[in-house]
Amino acid sequence: MADSRSAAFRLLRRKWPLTQKLTLFLGVILLALGLTRLLSTSEMSPQSENALFLQLMAAGLWISEAVPPF
Repeated sequence: MADSRSAAFRLLRRKWPLTQKLTLFLGVILLALGLTRLLSTSEMSPQSENALFLQLMAAGLWISEAVPPF
């Protein structure tokens, strides 16, 4: 029986025109940008909006493993 991670990788590799890591990287950036715009309020300074974006992007890249930690 195949490992589910390797089976999913073989299945998705055929369907994605770009590489998997590049697609995850761009998707995480777009998701972090959208969530930042959704969660930001008028009382937030631009510096705090930038910090929120960086936190969301870092968490997304860590979870998706688009950029390896080591």
